Amino acid sequence: MRNHIISNKFSISVFMHSVIFVALLFGITVYVSSADFIKVENFSLIDNNDRVWELSENPAPAKVIMFWATWCRYCQKLFPSIQALHEQYEKDGVQVIAISIYDEGDTVAYAKKNGLTMTILRGGDEIAQRLNIPATPSVLVLDDKNQIVFGAVNPKPSENEVENSVRKLLDIPIEQI
Repeated sequence: MRNHIISNKFSISVFMHSVIFVALLFGITVYVSSADFIKVENFSLIDNNDRVWELSENPAPAKVIMFWATWCRYCQKLFPSIQALHEQYEKDGVQVIAISIYDEGDTVAYAKKNGLTMTILRGGDEIAQRLNIPATPSVLVLDDKNQIVFGAVNPKPSENEVENSVRKLLDIPIEQI
């Protein structure tokens, strides 16, 4: 089965949560596109170095935000491609941020064990609820005004939608693979 566009707003009804749950059970990647460019309101969370990280104090031409949990096996599969994205585009000012949600695990140990050098934020449950994030992993790409330009639930690492969204924001030609 191919990817399914589920909404032109990142607000998902109870029905859509059920559809997403069923899709995730069968391994179908579910994508959300944002025609209206919903702005993510400012938030602050604690990072893995016990410092406060605030969205508005971290300007970037693009931000990739992954909502994840230490217990999430799909997150484990996605992290290598998200880390590679961080390493490739950090020089261009792109910020890659992993926000732990619904998780009591040790994010510091997890990041160290898996060689994650991106910004890791903890305790993002309220942010996930505010943005109607239905599951882990979920990925958002924000522009320089913190508007959502791309969102995906359980994106496949082999597909390039996240990277292509970043490349568009940086005015870098999109490679056909």
